[in-house]
Amino acid sequence: MRNRLEQAVGLGRLRRIDLHAALFLEKLAGGNDPELLLAAALAGRAVGEGHICLPLDQVAGQPVFAPEIDFKAPPLSSWRKKLLASGVAGRPEARTPLVLDAGDRLYLARYFRCETAISVDLLRRSRSLVVVDEERAGRLLALLFAKTEEEIDWQQQAAAMAVLKQFVVIAGGPGTGKTHTVARILALLQGLAGGSLRVGLAAPTGKAAARLCESLRRARTSLPPDLAAMVPDETQTLHRLLGFMPRVSRFRHDRNNPLHLDLLVLDEASMIDVPLMAAVLEALPDEAVLIMLGDRDQLTSVEAGSLFGDICGAAGSGWSPALCGKLRRLTGGAPEPAVHGDPFGDSVVMLRASYRFAAESGIGALARVVRNGATDRLMEMLTGRYDDLTLCQAAESDLQEWLAGRIT
Repeated sequence: MRNRLEQAVGLGRLRRIDLHAALFLEKLAGGNDPELLLAAALAGRAVGEGHICLPLDQVAGQPVFAPEIDFKAPPLSSWRKKLLASGVAGRPEARTPLVLDAGDRLYLARYFRCETAISVDLLRRSRSLVVVDEERAGRLLALLFAKTEEEIDWQQQAAAMAVLKQFVVIAGGPGTGKTHTVARILALLQGLAGGSLRVGLAAPTGKAAARLCESLRRARTSLPPDLAAMVPDETQTLHRLLGFMPRVSRFRHDRNNPLHLDLLVLDEASMIDVPLMAAVLEALPDEAVLIMLGDRDQLTSVEAGSLFGDICGAAGSGWSPALCGKLRRLTGGAPEPAVHGDPFGDSVVMLRASYRFAAESGIGALARVVRNGATDRLMEMLTGRYDDLTLCQAAESDLQEWLAGRIT
């Protein structure tokens, strides 16, 4: 097995670090365990490719490094038994370097613990309902959100949800008003709390944190002065918020030294990877409100996992009758409830209307085609149908010069 894996490394089908990690685990198991060696190497490769785990049922019995290497993985039942007998892979309750769950997903233990911690924490927060003065909250919502011609003002719904829920996700594409909405949420919650909330504003990168700061400052100009004064604009990176200590690769803030916050807003949440999100939730007080902003259609984090996209996947089922009833009392309107709405879906709101470009514009239509993967319609979009789209072509030999000219 080692020879096959060495060959896969040489072909670029496996990282050398995954091979050496797998060899170390095989050594822990006593050596000469080809099934474990293969599984550990593939689990490491899966993380390198951005996945949290290796689904054994999709790999078992299949060619592993085809077509270059003629080799198939073991059958699922025998592979599972071999792994569990190795002492290195165990069920979720075991303290082993590899974890094999009931769905035959093989995890590196660190990622299993992070994913489990995230799911437990977010499910708990999503089920928590805050007691609120509905009459006062309703007045502030009416003040902060002007009446629109739309049947449902989704930005106002998101703000009302932030009054009621301890965990809120606001998802939407460019120009849908995520920061505009969160500025009003901050004004609303501070207004209800008399300006006493301790608020943290953070993003995964310095550039994203700076953009959030600029957007909040612009949004404050459209707020009533007394409420605008309560909206903070001091932003920072998540690593700075948590107090990253590079010498020991740890964060200063954790469960034993939690953040001193009542509310945390995370922008560009699609860029947050699973271990970092687990660290945030470990440091966030149990009673604090968490608001996440992002675009589910953007690229996922550089590290493993597609956390924000997976969270937004809960939005498809609609909201529960109980939540819709509360939203209707606060705002005067709400969408039709789902028959089987669940608490986690009750925490996710999708902003659909773009205020940056019209839906009927070329760029709006092109965005929908790209997002839906409708490749058959792509050329139709680019052949003179829209005034704001132009198709330009250049010979491959002149491409660099042509591109530089277009950019400058």
